[in-house]
Amino acid sequence: MKKVMLIDDNDTAIFLNGRIVNKGFGQVLTYSFNTAENALKNLTHVAEYPDVILLDLHMPGMDGWEFLDKFQEYVNTAQLEKVPSIYIVTSYATPEEQKIAAKYNVVKGFISKPLTVDHVKGIKEGA
Repeated sequence: MKKVMLIDDNDTAIFLNGRIVNKGFGQVLTYSFNTAENALKNLTHVAEYPDVILLDLHMPGMDGWEFLDKFQEYVNTAQLEKVPSIYIVTSYATPEEQKIAAKYNVVKGFISKPLTVDHVKGIKEGA
């Protein structure tokens, strides 16, 4: 069974994206976090990692970029065998942001909001 982590400060987006992920992947276990800090704490203290992380960039507190910096650092020091594929889900992605995201090995792509079943099916085929 696929495991998907949703990180977004908007509870409605988390709810809707969870439903869309379930439709696109079929049977899936979702973990939802409305702060990047809590998601990062969870990732650094679990035995099994999600297969996919859907990450919002623009959040209060720790934003998506800070999350990526800290998670990439954790992946490098922990030498994880299985690293989740991260997809940035955002309302707008500037060319500069796409260029920055390309520097992270864990980022597999950008998805424009709103998330759709077709987006999820594209992730499913690529994962």
